[in-house]
Amino acid sequence: MNKNLLTIALLLGFSLNSLFAQKGAETRTILKLNNRPIKSALLSAKRPTTGSNAARSTTCGQDTIKYPLYKELLVGPGNTDSLTIDYLVSSANRTTSTAYYNSGTLSVKGISFWGLGLHNLNRTISAKVVLYSVDATNKPTTELASANLSVGNLNASAAVGYEYTALFANPVNVTGNYAVAVKYNVVTSGDSLCIFVNDAGDLSGAGGTSGYPVNYGEGLSYRRFGSGSWNPMVAFYGQDAEYLIHPIIDYSIDAVLNLPASVCSNPGTFDANYNGTASAILNSRFYNLNKFFNYWVGLEDSTYVIDIDGTITANDTASGSIITGGSYDVSLTTSLLNYGFNTCSETQTKSITVNQASSWYADTDNDGFGDASVSQDACSKPAGYVANALDCDDTDPNIKAPNRYYADNDLDGW
Repeated sequence: MNKNLLTIALLLGFSLNSLFAQKGAETRTILKLNNRPIKSALLSAKRPTTGSNAARSTTCGQDTIKYPLYKELLVGPGNTDSLTIDYLVSSANRTTSTAYYNSGTLSVKGISFWGLGLHNLNRTISAKVVLYSVDATNKPTTELASANLSVGNLNASAAVGYEYTALFANPVNVTGNYAVAVKYNVVTSGDSLCIFVNDAGDLSGAGGTSGYPVNYGEGLSYRRFGSGSWNPMVAFYGQDAEYLIHPIIDYSIDAVLNLPASVCSNPGTFDANYNGTASAILNSRFYNLNKFFNYWVGLEDSTYVIDIDGTITANDTASGSIITGGSYDVSLTTSLLNYGFNTCSETQTKSITVNQASSWYADTDNDGFGDASVSQDACSKPAGYVANALDCDDTDPNIKAPNRYYADNDLDGW
């Protein structure tokens, strides 16, 4: 097996200094994010504190899900993060894949990846991006869609180490987990197609070393030679790295706030239902950076912001409660922070009256007096109950509330 890994330094400004001495000295800018250091950019991304009072359905559009890249840049140790390139050399149809978790149905429009071509001539390399279904171990199984593209080479003046993108002829709906892959399509002698991977700082393969958290490796990536078997990255390289291959998805938020006009409960509860792709992405660290930040670095999760008459709280679920009786305006703002640092949100507002329950007592003998030992709380009188707890014996209608007696010392009846 060829284990052609080369670690390169990725500075926080998102510039790549090429270390390929055998191919000539080159320096290229791979990607920039508002010209800000990546970690501070991630951590300072704006989050909503509350929304407007207009209920609406928001179509959020397209996003490229750069989960393995952002995980490395945010969670990786030190002030300079490292990436690695994996050489796919001297054999057609060598393929690399990265899996993505998905709990619902997503529309996948295409695939992007970080890569470059290496050879001595000024030409491009033929590649293919492929969408796969996966098994329970995240290993690719059935090809669902593909698209061809060309990858620039290291010696060409136009392209090196760029993020390459190819869209499918038509979007593909995937249900459940799936994988995105890059295949070396046509091989020319001396050429190498290189795909970037993360986790380069932990070449020992032991999770938790070199400053990486123990849960960093998630078993998402596989590699295959030609038509042979798929091999997990940890088995092939001895490290659980992930290829920087990213799905391009379409998504929207369509929320329905479940809140009755009035309730008699303590507390009064409310929640929301979501239609379309929202249910699959809102609570996933793969697609929603609010969840990503919370999972990897413990930042407050503001996916759901609840405003109850001006009292605003961030919540990790689309539900809440009101304990004290009264009338309230309740707003639930649902927000998804995407990989372009844009917030897609929707606000639903409804009014609710929470009626405070009273205690009622069983009146088994129907004498109008209740049994203090048998009660229930309700906003209106339940059948067979009364508002008092004065009955001395609730089995005998002739024995009601206790009477007050006075001493008659002269026995005159008064």
